[in-house]
Amino acid sequence: MGCGSSLSDGDISAFIAVYTTYQRDFTALRLTEIDVKHLYKVFIDLDEEGSGFVNISDICARCGVKETLFTRRALSIYDEHNKGAVTFHEFVVLLWNICTLSTMALVDYVFELYDTDGSKDIDLEEALVLITDMYGEQFSKNLEAVRVHREISHLKKVKTIDINVFHYFVKVNYSLMDPAYGLQRQLINGILGEEFWVRHGKRRVESYGSKGYLSADEILASYGRRNVPKVPAHMKAKKVRRMSSEKNPGLGSENIDKKSKEW
Repeated sequence: MGCGSSLSDGDISAFIAVYTTYQRDFTALRLTEIDVKHLYKVFIDLDEEGSGFVNISDICARCGVKETLFTRRALSIYDEHNKGAVTFHEFVVLLWNICTLSTMALVDYVFELYDTDGSKDIDLEEALVLITDMYGEQFSKNLEAVRVHREISHLKKVKTIDINVFHYFVKVNYSLMDPAYGLQRQLINGILGEEFWVRHGKRRVESYGSKGYLSADEILASYGRRNVPKVPAHMKAKKVRRMSSEKNPGLGSENIDKKSKEW
């Protein structure tokens, strides 16, 4: 999709101000001034009232994204004040964080959305919520989603699973991630198009791929910025009190082969 009309004098002044404020962040994300300007044109097209915020629902409408619990969670991750809207800085970080991810890294991203306490694993309840959120009303119609949900529900000897096990579930049930792949594809097509985001996906891999999956938050934090969007309070679940490993073993990657027999 194109970049829209030229900026007015007022918009140019506003752009210079916001670009100057967050230039270090944009540089960390390997975005040039021209790249940021393209995104700013989209932002002001969506911000019809000139409020400085864009509603999540308007992003969904532009990109043809159906609003589900999963898409709302994914797109509201930087909605720090629970307004259902994002600032331009949050808009850029949000889009960059999703649209530049590889297929495998998108699995890590989805896992991270539901790892609400940052423990690097998710409890079984969180895993079940993840699956039902992703499919929404279509959950009962997707056989793989229903089967994985049932398998997780029937796990008796574990209380948590880690990212490697989640990757294993996705590997053997590939369509499980279809809603996430679809969201990414719709955002890419709806905002600046494939050529723009493929180019930046390559830059992300070239700059940070050797370190494994790094979220935009981690990348910006490594640059020492105070403007890193924080996960809003309404996105954080209460931390689950974990028992000792003997009483509450997690399903880690070292146990995949052994535990897969029980599934």
